[in-house]
Amino acid sequence: MLSCYNIESNAPPSPRIGHSIHYLKKRKEIVLFGGASIEEGTSNEIYLYNLKKNAWTKQKVIYKEVNGKLSTIPEPRYEHTGVIVENNRGEEELFIFGGTNGVKLLNDSFMYNFE
Repeated sequence: MLSCYNIESNAPPSPRIGHSIHYLKKRKEIVLFGGASIEEGTSNEIYLYNLKKNAWTKQKVIYKEVNGKLSTIPEPRYEHTGVIVENNRGEEELFIFGGTNGVKLLNDSFMYNFE
């Protein structure tokens, strides 16, 4: 039997389309990335939804040096694709590819690490 129920929580992300949702199994959290809204335009925001606390938290990306280069974040986008992968340290990461910024199609790739 399939059932469905509404989830009311604190400070959810703004209404949007074209975003992606992913599950971090080890952390038991849901990741929302990007999308677009009428009010705010195209987004590259990341929110985590904690299933136990029933709470959304907007994430701040920390810049660090990777392979001699300062890390970057993707430009705002929607209609992209993404998948959770496990790196060689056993950490879950979000791989994002492509999408559009509303003007042009994008073919870049980014990896987010949540540890």
